[in-house]
Amino acid sequence: MTFDKQARVLAVIFLLLGLAILTIGQVTYRQQVAHLKKVHLDDLQAVANLKVDAINGWLAERRANVISASGNPTIANTLADWQQSKSQDAKASLIGFLQNFRLAYNFSSAELIDVNGQRLLGVGDDVSHSPELLLIAKKAMDTGTAQMLDLHYHPEDKSIRLGYVSPIFIHNGYDRQSLGLVFVGMRADIYLYPYIQNWPRTSASGEFVMVRREGDEFLYLNALRHKPDAAFNLRQPISTASLPVAIDIQTGIQTIAMEGTDYRGVATLFAGRAVPDTPWYLIAKIDESEALAELKLIAMKTTGMVILALIFTLTILTMLWHRQRLQSIRAKAILAQELQASEERYRTVFKQAKLPSLLINPLDGRIITANNAAADYYGYTVDQLQQMKVTDINTLPAEFIAAEMALAYEENRNHFNFRHRLANGEIRDVEVYSGPLTIDGQNLLFATVLDVSERKRMEHDLIEMATIDALTGLPNRRYFLDRLKDQVNRMDRAVTPGASVMMLDLDHFKLVNDTYGHAAGDAVLRHVAKLMQENIRNIDIPGRLGGEEFAILLPGIQSSEAFKTAERLRQIIASTPTILGDGTSISLTISIGISDILREDSQADTPLSRADKALYHAKQTGRNRTVLVKDMNVAN
Repeated sequence: MTFDKQARVLAVIFLLLGLAILTIGQVTYRQQVAHLKKVHLDDLQAVANLKVDAINGWLAERRANVISASGNPTIANTLADWQQSKSQDAKASLIGFLQNFRLAYNFSSAELIDVNGQRLLGVGDDVSHSPELLLIAKKAMDTGTAQMLDLHYHPEDKSIRLGYVSPIFIHNGYDRQSLGLVFVGMRADIYLYPYIQNWPRTSASGEFVMVRREGDEFLYLNALRHKPDAAFNLRQPISTASLPVAIDIQTGIQTIAMEGTDYRGVATLFAGRAVPDTPWYLIAKIDESEALAELKLIAMKTTGMVILALIFTLTILTMLWHRQRLQSIRAKAILAQELQASEERYRTVFKQAKLPSLLINPLDGRIITANNAAADYYGYTVDQLQQMKVTDINTLPAEFIAAEMALAYEENRNHFNFRHRLANGEIRDVEVYSGPLTIDGQNLLFATVLDVSERKRMEHDLIEMATIDALTGLPNRRYFLDRLKDQVNRMDRAVTPGASVMMLDLDHFKLVNDTYGHAAGDAVLRHVAKLMQENIRNIDIPGRLGGEEFAILLPGIQSSEAFKTAERLRQIIASTPTILGDGTSISLTISIGISDILREDSQADTPLSRADKALYHAKQTGRNRTVLVKDMNVAN
């Protein structure tokens, strides 16, 4: 074959190679787009779920607060006395209770209302009631249960509020008489919206949208990032085809994650979920352009480099076309030079890549070479990295890493979640994308390292926000009751040892708040929580149930043994005063009730209720003492 024909063949091959590179690049880009969208949708779904759980937990606590107030027999008797005698003492006592109740749980207002929704007594914000309150109050009286007054707009102070009502009954033998209702009001911008509006990471477009359906439209309930006045002003038809909120409501599915167009007409990725026991839907969304920005930039740079490489190669082929008389050995020499230049270009691209990259021998885990980004990330020089193995930076056992590397090479897998150790000893969460690569006849793994520590930290923080009491650092009521429920379920197993639960309540805690202020009261609660954590076993689970009321789950020991722990804790608290910043010393005592967890208990509330009765008995018999359920003839 003459050199002319060889050149023509090479030209055809070049064109086909260019087309193949462009085709493969386009297919790869689409695959990466689909993968990246899925990653973002999974993240959005996790964020939406955590936000909804946080909102649901907050609503449950508010409902429990108002139920505890309406079910207080002292309040019911005092209200009955005031309604019959109009006693000023009874009125003052009721107002004092409402004020303390409002401050204790940070309500905007706390009121006693009659069955027609009219205010009898109240403290806090003095705004007119929503027309819906009468319907909600009637429903609460008819069902005998607490009801939520949904989000509504107050034109008087241009605020958005919600509330809870719970009926108050007084029992006469087997009959009960309705006296009215407890109503608590809350400003959404102070108490609810902070749960919604904080995006968990830096983002130019990420936001949460909460709506509810009203007829054939849906109403936006919160201010939006790109439309701050949207709350109770922006409405859109449910029939809107590609709108995330409309899709969420139309499907009726509890959770959804897909692509759509938002209220601005901008393409977005979104995940939505209905908030349980409310008419609300929560959407977490991010602009598609932001989600794909980095990938598009990489694609543009890669395309430019490929085009430059193709132009350069075409130039070389054109030069070769006009040098027909060169001897074959000269042609081979030129080809060898071009091959060497191509390898140098590859090395240049590898060294200058922005992400940390490694070439690894899959047989023994040796790092063949690393780029400058990897040296900067790990804190070693490139030469130092070339003397290391992946076991020196990966915190997993060496045999596990070797098995993973071999399996990745055989199955052509390219994604792992590892924890890597930097030169300064810091441990970072990383995603490692790797694939097989052959260089100079040697089979290697090409690995790119992506640091995801910040994303892992934010996921951990969101989980902690949903399970930890912000004031004391103890598990919150929801988390504690879940663990108690697990323990009750385990009691069905024959091999499960005994377990017990204790309830603790600070004696005369209201006097601390009244005398020293609520900041001092918060300091006392943190002090007591710290003493509890320091003086129980590692397997024991403490929790703050609300106000000054705590509980401790003690697996593996029965109430007689738990009594020793309780007495030791009671004596330590009584002898260890709280020292305020100004040197003031506050001493107080604690009352404790303890119950065994029995195999016949079917719900977590059952042993907790018995312990509460023992706690009440301790309070009634002088406080600063521990009472066992089995010692007071309380029915188990």
